Amino acid sequence: MEEREKKVFFLSPTYKPIGYVLIIAGLIWLFVSQQAEIVLRLPVFALVSSFVSTKYFLIVQTNIADEIALITMIMGGIFAIFSREKHENEKVDAIRYNSMFLALLINQIILLFSVFFFYGSAFLTIVLANLVSLSLIYLIISRIRLHRLKQSNFSG
Repeated sequence: MEEREKKVFFLSPTYKPIGYVLIIAGLIWLFVSQQAEIVLRLPVFALVSSFVSTKYFLIVQTNIADEIALITMIMGGIFAIFSREKHENEKVDAIRYNSMFLALLINQIILLFSVFFFYGSAFLTIVLANLVSLSLIYLIISRIRLHRLKQSNFSG
């Protein structure tokens, strides 16, 4: 029986640096907006809003500074993770898959640790950070492994 070729959608390699720039810009914006207490109150459509009471399908005024940071970092993660490498092969595929599983394991361990030792708003902060931490952990692990592969190809 013939093995089917894996079809995975990847973006052009030119999106990878754009992704890294967006991640860094999002992290910088998050830090600066938090430290400077920047408030960007705008009306936004909400499927669910629960501050004092829970409401559905309405326009609410909210500070979107955090959302800008999260959207920027998430989009950066999508671009950086789902961009092809300049030289794709089976070794790169294996590094991608192994790095994702290791990143998922590390991320889940961090989350489990947080459930035991962080409470209240500190735990909510961890959960929010969890929105982008899997992507960041994956990118760090895969970049280190791809760098090692490249070094072994040059020296071997």
